[in-house]
Amino acid sequence: MKSLVSYSKYQFIITYILFAFIMYLFFWTLVNEKMKLKGNIIQIKLDHRDYFLLISALILMLYFFMPSSMGGGGFVTDRLSLYPFLIILPWFSVKQSKIHKYILHAFILIICIANVVYVSYYYITLDRDMKEFVSKVYLIEKNKVILPLPLDPYGKSYRIGIFFNSFGYYCLPNGGINLGNYEAGTAYFPTKYKEGFERPPLVTVLHAPKTLDITKCASMPIDYVIIWGTDPGIENEVVKHWTLISSTGRLRVFRR
Repeated sequence: MKSLVSYSKYQFIITYILFAFIMYLFFWTLVNEKMKLKGNIIQIKLDHRDYFLLISALILMLYFFMPSSMGGGGFVTDRLSLYPFLIILPWFSVKQSKIHKYILHAFILIICIANVVYVSYYYITLDRDMKEFVSKVYLIEKNKVILPLPLDPYGKSYRIGIFFNSFGYYCLPNGGINLGNYEAGTAYFPTKYKEGFERPPLVTVLHAPKTLDITKCASMPIDYVIIWGTDPGIENEVVKHWTLISSTGRLRVFRR
């Protein structure tokens, strides 16, 4: 259920409860509709809905055997992990008493409301950081190249690195080129870097910016360097080739 967890470890509580709820429906259906005890023999009742159970089981097997990344793309198993739970839903028994249904409906609503409250809280919290993050967009001139250095890509978020791709905001209003745009470095997105366009390694930019060779980057056509996070060492390297034009909190903007 980890693929449903986003901004803090506390959401694991909700996902564990949801998993237990789905397992309850599974065994309820199995015991009350699919299995009948006649004498000492357990008889299994099969019908067309069991195809949903079969498909769900097959996808669950794929989840355990598929690699987490392939063909240049990632999060394969994270995506697959959702399908067994969705596909099995039509298999669950609806032959229940009204009281039982009301209890189940109430339980689902409580889970949903709890998750909405959780997500809303973190939306408000992370929005404050995002406002700080985009506060210097107006400084970037038209048609310029920016090098993002996400030293703090997660911020207060546990699992979702909201600042990895947010540097795109610095290129949206001005036709700029974001050297941290991972889509342009793949073979399956419509956005491409031009052939021969000199740029630092994308993986290093996004996932190991502290190890980036700043001197080598200075020989490339990079107009701005934007640092999110604090690290005096890398800032001292950047300022040798770019001028600090603005800073606030965790944000630093340098211009050629």
